[in-house]
Amino acid sequence: MLKRLQEPGVLLQGTRVRVLLKTLPPHGSIPSHTHPNHNVLVTALTGEVSLHAPDEQLTLHAGEVTWIDETTPLALTAGAEGATFSVTLARQGQGAQDAPPSGQLT
Repeated sequence: MLKRLQEPGVLLQGTRVRVLLKTLPPHGSIPSHTHPNHNVLVTALTGEVSLHAPDEQLTLHAGEVTWIDETTPLALTAGAEGATFSVTLARQGQGAQDAPPSGQLT
């Protein structure tokens, strides 16, 4: 079965992983927050989304991915055209990987 997933919300929910589809209107934002006990991947799908951490900022364009650890407070802001992006939350714990493979994600 194939199903087009286009509505914002939870795309996949498991015991160790959760995948969300998020949309922001032009210049929309999500306030600073953390995801305790989770590694986080943010993948820009359309538009651009800027990620704001206390000491750095990164702007993702469609197709780009970044990794965030559980302790980094993060705020997000969409660009002038808005943004659609996915958020993958991977629960840390026994057998979980605590960092992305070296050289594969920046």
